Amino acid sequence: MSTGGSISVSANVLVGALYQMARHRSGCVVGLLAVALLFASESFIQLSVSVMLEMPAMAMGLASAWAWFRYVQRKESKWLVISGALFGCAL
Repeated sequence: MSTGGSISVSANVLVGALYQMARHRSGCVVGLLAVALLFASESFIQLSVSVMLEMPAMAMGLASAWAWFRYVQRKESKWLVISGALFGCAL
């Protein structure tokens, strides 16, 4: 996979994790609002198209938080393991 492709995947993971966390907590409208606010951020737009380490790290960190949120909801240890693995990838 090219570097540009991995940045695009990271941006999609970040947007998806943010939407899922907000939707599960407060509903679909809040999830969409959170994504809209993210897109309104100038730094997100700049980072999502640039080849830098911040976007993959942010994406993995937020995906880790989402997996931890799933663990808190369901009490299934697999989500805790996934959260830890994703957080390790973020570092």
